[in-house]
Amino acid sequence: MLNRYSLIFINLVICGGLFSQDVVDIASGQSNAGLMETTINADTLADGTRANPDRIYRLLAGLHFQQSDINVDNPTGTLTIVGEEGGKKPVVIPIATGDVAPLGNVVNGSLHLANVHWQGRSDQNAGDFSIFTLNGTDRRLTVEDGLFEFAQHNWFFGTNVSQGLVMEFRNNYFRDLFWDDQWWASRVFEAKVPIDTLIFENNTVSGSGMALLQQEAACNFALVNHNTFINNHAYVLLNNYYYEAYFTNNLFYNSMIKGEDATVIGVEPDKIPTSILGLDTITASILLPTYMGDENGVLAPYNDIGNYKVYTADNIYFNQSVLDSYYGGSYNDIFTDAPVSYVNWGTADPALGDPPYRVEVPTPWMNSRAIALYADHDNLVEENNTLDTDPGLNTEAMSTSDADNFAIWNRIRYEVAAETNTPDMSGYFFGDNDPTTIPGTETEDGDGITDFTDLIEDFSYTATMTSNSDGHSVGALHWTNEIDNFDSEVSLAAIKAAYATALSTDDDVVGIPSTYNLEQNYPNPFNPETSIKYMLPSSGQVKIQVFDIGGRLVNTLVDLDQAAGSYVVSWRGVDSKGLNVSSGIYLLTMTAGEFRQFRKMTFIR
Repeated sequence: MLNRYSLIFINLVICGGLFSQDVVDIASGQSNAGLMETTINADTLADGTRANPDRIYRLLAGLHFQQSDINVDNPTGTLTIVGEEGGKKPVVIPIATGDVAPLGNVVNGSLHLANVHWQGRSDQNAGDFSIFTLNGTDRRLTVEDGLFEFAQHNWFFGTNVSQGLVMEFRNNYFRDLFWDDQWWASRVFEAKVPIDTLIFENNTVSGSGMALLQQEAACNFALVNHNTFINNHAYVLLNNYYYEAYFTNNLFYNSMIKGEDATVIGVEPDKIPTSILGLDTITASILLPTYMGDENGVLAPYNDIGNYKVYTADNIYFNQSVLDSYYGGSYNDIFTDAPVSYVNWGTADPALGDPPYRVEVPTPWMNSRAIALYADHDNLVEENNTLDTDPGLNTEAMSTSDADNFAIWNRIRYEVAAETNTPDMSGYFFGDNDPTTIPGTETEDGDGITDFTDLIEDFSYTATMTSNSDGHSVGALHWTNEIDNFDSEVSLAAIKAAYATALSTDDDVVGIPSTYNLEQNYPNPFNPETSIKYMLPSSGQVKIQVFDIGGRLVNTLVDLDQAAGSYVVSWRGVDSKGLNVSSGIYLLTMTAGEFRQFRKMTFIR
C-alpha cells in the first residue's frame, strides 16, 4: 500500500514533473547483475564530481543482483532510487563472489529510497553489509514504502552527518533483524550524532537489537508515530534527549525483552534501569547541534526543560506471559525472581562486587527518573497509554517454545556457564531467515510482494484500541486499510491539538473561540523554531502559510478542513522542500473562508 508521499512522488514521475528532469531505468534479472551499482557509480565527470546530482534511478520490476558497493560523492544533490510502480516491489539482493560480498553503500550527499525490497544479507551470508551510510553535513535521508530484511551485523542506515541531519522513515517494514551473535546489532539506523528532525511513522520493526540507535546526542524534533515494534530484544529508542518530541500511537509488543543487568544499571548516575521511553534534560555533556550550544554550555531556550515540548500518548505497551518463566528466574538457582548474569561491563559501580548479577526484567514503560520529570513539568505530558493489555495480534509474536529458546540464547549472552543448550531461534523469525529466498504472497519462496499484507504475518489486532488524537488504530497502519486514508499532516495536527488541550488547566479550559484569530508567533525573533496559535470559531478549511518579504510562498504549514477550536502549529525555518531558509523577516498568513490575517515574524539563523 502506498502512502500519500509515495503517491505524490510517483505521480510526479508519471505526469512528467520528475520524469522530464532525469530518470534512468535499470533493468532487472540475472543477466543484468551489477547493473544497478555500475550505472549509479558511473554518473561522474572526469574530475570525479557528480554529473547529475539529482538523477532518479528507477529499478524495473524483478530481481536486481548487487555485486559491489554503491559509492557516491554527491554533496550538492540527492541520490534517488525508486522502485517501478504497478506491481511487486523490485528486489535488491547482494551477491557474494566467493566469500566477498558488498560491504555497504556510502553516499556523501542526501538519499531517497522508495518502493524497494532490499535484502540486508548476501546470498552466502558473507560480508558486513549495511544498506547505506551517509556522510557530510546538512543531509536528508528519506525512506518510504520499503521492505528491508536481515540487517546483517550492524544497521540498515548509518549516518556520519555531524550537523543538519534530517531523517524520514514512512511506511516501511524492517523485518527479521535478529543476529545470532549479540544483542546490540541489527538496527534500522545508527545516528550517534545530533539530529535536527527525525520522523519515524507507520513502520514495523521485528526482531531488532537497538532498533533506532541515537545515543548521547540531542534531537531537536522527533515524531515517532503509528509504529509497530515486535520482539525487539534490546533498546527500541536509545536516547533521552529531545527538545520537541511526539511519541504517539505506537505498539510496543515484547520490547527490550533481554532486560538489563546490574552492571549496566550501575553505570547510570542514579542507578535506575533504562525504560522503554526515557527522557532527560539536554546538557553540554552530550553532542549538540551548534544552535543548541557546545561543551561550554547550552543556549536558550534549550537550557530550560520548561521550554521543551514532549507528548507521550496513545501507545500500547505489552509483554507476553510466555516470557514470565524467564523473567521470574526459573532458569537459574541463584535468583528466584530474576534472570542471572555473569557479564561485567567493566565500568559499573564497584560496590556491585563480583558476579553473579541480577537482570531486571521486564523493562518498565517509564523509569522513576522519567516519571519524576513528567510529574514536575506541565509541558511534558504522558497520557492515554495502554499498559499490560494484550491487543490480540492476528499473528502470534512468540510461542512458548520460542520463549524457551530465547531464554537459552539470552543466558549464553549473559555468559552463564551452566547453559550448555543450543537455542533454535528459527521460530523467532516471521520469515524463513534465508537470504536466498524471496517472500511472495503468503509464501517465503516467491518473487516479491506488492503490499505488506501479502506476507505470511499479520500484525493487525482484534482489540478495539484507537488513538484519542487522530482516531486511527494504534500501531503501523499498513496492516489495515487505514493506511489508504492516512494523512501525516492531519495526524500531526491532531496530535499537537491533543497536546495543547492537555496543557490546559481547570482554570484555563480551551473552549470554542468566539472569533477567528492568528496570534503572534512565539518566540519572536526565533531560532530554530517558533509556535503559532490560531483560533477557529467554526469548522471549515483553514490555511496557514509563510511568505518571504518579497511575497513569494515559502511554506504551507496548514491546509486542512478543521473543526472549531484552538490549534498550535510550529515552523522550524524550512521551506516546502525541507531546506533551511535564510535569516530575515517573514509574513505569516491565515486564511479561513473570508477571514484573512497577517503577522510578521523574524527568523535569525
